[in-house]
Amino acid sequence: MTYGQIVLYDGNQSGVVENVRIIYTILDKNTSEPIEYATAYLQLGQDSLITSLAISSKQGMVEFKDIPKGSYKLTVEMLGYVSYSETVFATSTSHTPKIIMLEENSEYIDAATITSFVKPMEFSKDTLIYNAMAFKVGTNAVLEDLLKKMPGMEVRDGKVYVNGNAVSEITLNGKTFFFEDQSIALRNLPARIVNRIKIIDKSSENLLSSIRKNSEKTMDVEVKEEYSKGLFGNVDINGGTGQSNTPESNSSSKLLADIQSLLCNYSKKIQCTILARGDNDTYDNGWSAQAGFNINTDKLRNLNTTLSFIAESGKEKSMNVVTQRFSSNESIIRNTISSSDRNVQNYNVSLGGELINSKKVQFEIIPNFTFENFSFERTDYSTSSILESQVSILSQIGNGHQYKGGLNVKAGVLDIGKKGRNLKFTLKHNNQFALELRRDDMLEGPKSDINNASSINLNINESNVKGVSTLNLSYTEPIIERLNLDIIGSVRYNSSGSDKKAYNSGDGSINKSFTSSSQNYYTSFIEHLYLTYQFDKLKMLFGGNAEQTKNVNIIDKGDYSLREEWRKTISPYLYFYTNDYRKRLWLSSYSIPVNGIDIQPSLSRISSSDLSIGNMYLRTSRSYEIGVDYLWASDFKFQATLLTKINNYPITYANWCNESGKRFYFPVNSKKNGITLDSFLSFSNTFGKHNEWYLSWFVKGKVSNNIGYQANDGTEIVKLDSFDYTAFIKEIWGNDKGSLFYSGQSGFKESQITVYDINGKLGIGYRTNAISISLALVPNYYKSLYSLYSKANQDVFNFSISPSLDIILPKDFFVATSLDCISYKGYGESYDRTIWDWSIEISKDIKMLNFSLRASDIFNSSVTMIHRATLESVSNTIAGRLGRKIILGVSWNFGKVNSSAEKIANKFIRSISK
Repeated sequence: MTYGQIVLYDGNQSGVVENVRIIYTILDKNTSEPIEYATAYLQLGQDSLITSLAISSKQGMVEFKDIPKGSYKLTVEMLGYVSYSETVFATSTSHTPKIIMLEENSEYIDAATITSFVKPMEFSKDTLIYNAMAFKVGTNAVLEDLLKKMPGMEVRDGKVYVNGNAVSEITLNGKTFFFEDQSIALRNLPARIVNRIKIIDKSSENLLSSIRKNSEKTMDVEVKEEYSKGLFGNVDINGGTGQSNTPESNSSSKLLADIQSLLCNYSKKIQCTILARGDNDTYDNGWSAQAGFNINTDKLRNLNTTLSFIAESGKEKSMNVVTQRFSSNESIIRNTISSSDRNVQNYNVSLGGELINSKKVQFEIIPNFTFENFSFERTDYSTSSILESQVSILSQIGNGHQYKGGLNVKAGVLDIGKKGRNLKFTLKHNNQFALELRRDDMLEGPKSDINNASSINLNINESNVKGVSTLNLSYTEPIIERLNLDIIGSVRYNSSGSDKKAYNSGDGSINKSFTSSSQNYYTSFIEHLYLTYQFDKLKMLFGGNAEQTKNVNIIDKGDYSLREEWRKTISPYLYFYTNDYRKRLWLSSYSIPVNGIDIQPSLSRISSSDLSIGNMYLRTSRSYEIGVDYLWASDFKFQATLLTKINNYPITYANWCNESGKRFYFPVNSKKNGITLDSFLSFSNTFGKHNEWYLSWFVKGKVSNNIGYQANDGTEIVKLDSFDYTAFIKEIWGNDKGSLFYSGQSGFKESQITVYDINGKLGIGYRTNAISISLALVPNYYKSLYSLYSKANQDVFNFSISPSLDIILPKDFFVATSLDCISYKGYGESYDRTIWDWSIEISKDIKMLNFSLRASDIFNSSVTMIHRATLESVSNTIAGRLGRKIILGVSWNFGKVNSSAEKIANKFIRSISK
């Protein structure tokens, strides 16, 4: 048994000053050697606020200066030892040296021994659990790095996906962590503190979520026991060089810097996280900075409270090259080069309160507010195969701001008069206001003499408002034993509006072609009635709902100022559920409101060669779903889903191109239903004597068929300098039913697109305590077929193979390397390619410091490729991105890390696993 000794001294000799000086010497009793890097801190009285913090030196000494007289709680922590705390009285009276025994934490060694053979994945009926100890990452890795090692996990654009399904929220130890912003946890939480990752399907807890098949998944990050109490954190400083690669195969070098810090103070009652970071690890000369805090406490009686604040600032740079072929005319091929700079300052405050320790009453309230300032510059440069000598340019420069606010309230009274009789209430409200002031310069003319091109120069003031409110009231009545009746009433109210004023730059006069005002109001009333019966192991829910919707469109154009519409639908529902497996069969429907922007009665410039026009006769569309779902979760997890979605009156687009290749479009409701068939299969399991092997795969297939409308190309239906919305509607649309449009008299005909999208992923891995090997195979086949012109048809196939190796070398060097070989086929002559993205990291812990050298995309061949097929066109995009990076980093990890006890434990684990 090893012990520690703490010796205390009072440094005040005069006896007349109010502040005192206290010195601690921390020793290892077994060896009589000083213990370095132990954390010691003082808290005033019983308050959790830390007033002084210090780290022991090489000589084991900790010094607190100018400590006000009073009573303090002293805490000393070191990983591998049981935490020590006592009350210290800071007075002018000298302290007698005191020996304090710090026992080794035997549970720490035991836990380490167990987790060396722990299953990488475990399953229950609604929870998938990943054990973090089964996956190797470097000391300075963050949560995102850890998740990418886990089979079935993906991180894209700051969000987490599990087997292709999105995670809606990330919590920390079951408590709110920066609310809905997942990127903060992904980029800042150290991977070393994570014990388990739990993916929880909350649809079984929420009747409405289950009915609507909103598979609401929460990811809970469970922190290791030794990090759940006390103070810890890190400071990371990284620097190096990188290559900014443009879509045109040009590249430029830039110096990179990434500095971040994290301070966490966790206790049974309070969970406090403070973070700050800044980097220019982005394309071209972009950069970002972020600072904030998250405090979660249940010190208030029966109330768990969360307060978070985050401030962000940055510059976003982008450059894209797009090749587009239109479905309405196979001879039109457009090439566009676009670039943009966007400067953003964003501030978000969120507050949450939840009633706890109450068996009868439920209550939760979460208000939030976001303010954003922005400025931007955008340029589009496009040419068309119709007139190759012509060029269209759109240049935009502007600024603006937006406000976002929200309020979520949940309340309930349980067991009213009898067990199981419940009354619950939820309210969710979100609103948004955005104001943008910009200058639009539109030029069109010959490449050889662009200075003499025709132009439209506008100053535009545009504001957009959107609000969504949802109210649910539910009542549960136990009829007999095991049989419940649920009655739910839901009201949803949407409002959206757009006000745009365009002024000619020359004389400041109103440009009526680009000026408009529009509003949309949507109300939905839904009545749900369900019976739930609980067998011994099987739970069955059946019933249905009726919905009535009202849609109102308002614009500022004379006779076409108002349109109102009511719709009614009925949907049945059936659901089965057991402890080990879930069977579900459902038939449901929901309405899709009209957006105020889509009914805007004016021209809107979308890009250098794309202009849109609103349609005040848009109707709400409705989606009907018929699906079956099967889930087995025991020693392994298997899931199969088949979903058919029928969209009634779906909102699509009517398109045409003029003689110069400029595209115009406006939204319409398709007379024919859109149909989508989705299928999903997934399997996950571990095997081997010590669960050293794991296997995970999923396959997703999607077939969709949708109808749009195309007009004969080369016609000048719209004149930019004298656009009249009323005349346009009369000529193109006809009466309020669209008599001219749908009959084809105005020149439009149906265009059909069928899309086949099949993708999947196979992951297999092997691990010991010192080595981890994995292999991922990711195929993706995408086929689009057009009814009008077969030359727009395209088959693309992507395939990637990604081996990786993580290994702990002698002297505790950690090496991680991975190779992504990605093949792109079917995109076209200038797009097809195979890239080799090789990355390697070498790191070493020295006391509290971690030194690392990272090289990514060593061959500098990575690109961002995007393929998109719509009713209007098929397009391929290459986006600029940061390529080869070589980064040297140092990380200072303070608190409960890098102790000698941890190294002894790791060596012990390796010895018994041989």
